[in-house]
Amino acid sequence: MIGFTPVIHALGGSAAGAGPGTGTGEPLRLVEAGSLLAALAFARASPGQAAGADGAWASLAADGPRFAGTARRLLVEGGRTNALANPRGEGAGTAGWPTGWGSSQANGLTVQLQGVSQVGGVSVLRVRESGTATSSAGVRVFVTGSTIAAAPGSSWTSSLFFRLVAAPSPPLSWGLQILARNSAGASVPGGGTTVFAPTAELVRYAQTAPLGDAATAFVRSGWRMGLTNGRAYDFTYEVGWPQLELAPFASSPILPPAGSPGASTRAADLATLPLTAGQAGRGTLVGTFLLPQPVPAGRDHGLLLLHDGTAGNQVSLRALPGGAIGLLRTAAGTASASGTAGTIAAGTPFRAALAWDGTGLAACVNGAAPVALAAPVPPVTALALGQGAGDPLAGEIGPLDLHPTRLPDAALQSLTTP
Repeated sequence: MIGFTPVIHALGGSAAGAGPGTGTGEPLRLVEAGSLLAALAFARASPGQAAGADGAWASLAADGPRFAGTARRLLVEGGRTNALANPRGEGAGTAGWPTGWGSSQANGLTVQLQGVSQVGGVSVLRVRESGTATSSAGVRVFVTGSTIAAAPGSSWTSSLFFRLVAAPSPPLSWGLQILARNSAGASVPGGGTTVFAPTAELVRYAQTAPLGDAATAFVRSGWRMGLTNGRAYDFTYEVGWPQLELAPFASSPILPPAGSPGASTRAADLATLPLTAGQAGRGTLVGTFLLPQPVPAGRDHGLLLLHDGTAGNQVSLRALPGGAIGLLRTAAGTASASGTAGTIAAGTPFRAALAWDGTGLAACVNGAAPVALAAPVPPVTALALGQGAGDPLAGEIGPLDLHPTRLPDAALQSLTTP
C-alpha cells in the first residue's frame, strides 16, 4: 500500500465499512483495497469493465464500484462513448468479417477467420492470413463505411487488444490507424498511424490523433500491416474489443449489450460522502492515487473535491499538465489557485493530502513541503472522490483516510512519504 498501512495502524485507523474510531484524532477509512466505506454513496448509470487481481477483465453492473488490478484501487472515470458498434466481433464467419469490420486496402492475402473466443475475459477474433503479398500494406478496419461523424479539429483515441498466435516470417510492422474522411467518403489529411509491436501476450494498445483538416466529416479506425510485396506469408493473430473515443486518451473498454451492437456509453463513476458540520469545517484527507496517463494540455483532473452542490463553493485537489498537483479554491464564485504541491509521473502511484479549516488550506504530495492557500474553507457539504472543477480523475484511488482535524504540515509530510 505504498507505505500506507504502518502509518494508519499507528493512528488506529478504521476499516472500510466501519464507523469512526473512538480515539482522539482517529481517521475514518473511506477507501480500502476492494471496498468502500458504507456511508459513501456510489453510482454509475451503466455497466463498466475492470481488470481484476488476476488481470482478467470482467463486467460490473450499474452502480457497482470497480476495483482495478492487484492493488484493488477504486477506478474513477468520466462518461465516455465507444463509437464502434461491434467491439465483440459478433457476426464473424469463416470467410466473412464480423458485422461492420472489413478491409480498406487489399494485399493479396487470403483471410481465414477462426472464430471468437475469450482470452483474459476479452472477446478476441482469431485471424489467419496467408498467401503472396501483392502490395506493401494491408489495412483492416472496424467500420467499413463512413458512418462515424467527426468534426474538424477534434481528437480521437483508438484502442484494441492484440496478440500474435503464429508470428509472420519475416516479421511485419504493425500500426494502429485513425483515418479521416470527407463528406464524400474520400481520405483527407488527419489521423495517422502509431506503430505497435505485438507479442504472444494479449496487450491493449492505443493511439490518439487529431483530425485537423477542414473537410473532415467522418472517422474510422483499424490496424495496418506493413508487408513486402511479392513475399509469401502465413501468420495468425487475435484482435479484440476495439474502441474509438472522441477523447485525448483511452478509457476502460466500453461494450454494448451482447447481441445488440451499437455505439455504447459508459456513465461516469460518482462516489460521494455527505459531510457533517464538523467535517466540513476542518479535516484532512490522505490517500494513494494513480493516473495512468499524463493530463492533456489545457485540462485538469480532479482527485478530491469538497463542494456544496454547486460550482460556487469548492475546494479541489487536482492534477495539471506536466504532472503538477495543486489546489483550487472557489468561494462565492471567485477562484484562487495554489502553487505546486508536488510533481507526479503517469503510471506511478503517489500519495497526497488535502487539509482544511477556518484559517486556510494545504496540500502535500509524496512528502514534499506543503503548499497553502491562506483563506478559510468555503461553505461545503459533501466530498466527491475523483472529481474536481475540471475533468474527473480518469484513474485510481487507493487507501484513503479522512482525519477529523486539520493536521499540521509535518504530519502531512510524514503521512504522504512513500
